[in-house]
Amino acid sequence: MTSSYEVAHRSAEQERLLRIIWFAFLLAIIIYAPLPWLMVSAGADPAAAPPLNVRPGLRFAALGAGASSFVAKRWWTNSLLAAVHSTSSAGAAADVWARLRAGCLIVWALSEAVALMGLASALIARRPLEAVPMTVAALVLLYLHRPASWPLPAVEHGGPPL
Repeated sequence: MTSSYEVAHRSAEQERLLRIIWFAFLLAIIIYAPLPWLMVSAGADPAAAPPLNVRPGLRFAALGAGASSFVAKRWWTNSLLAAVHSTSSAGAAADVWARLRAGCLIVWALSEAVALMGLASALIARRPLEAVPMTVAALVLLYLHRPASWPLPAVEHGGPPL
């Protein structure tokens, strides 16, 4: 049997890991932001202009990724809460943390995809300012889906002892 101190320590480690991963997603978006300016300042290639429907398609895909992040978060939150309330074995608590990490990664990847669509659109159009709205939207999405917005207390205290 493990002590409550060990359970709290493991939970703190899991929460710290989530914050590190979240920060890495945030940092990646910040690194993507200046890339269109660097690519355009290096000189535009003489390639033909892309078809007219490519940029609106990328914007629509970014909108879909942003909306999907909310749908996925809702689904994962419901799944986590159901798993917390139905766990019956000691090993199930680790499974709940693994589910939480998987859900966070998926939602944060969808949020980051918005910035990547903006990057692609700016590079295709050779206009760096096109990336700015999608980069800001991705940063806002990551803020809305930060680790504190997930049901960490329910996962930490609602599950069985490890």
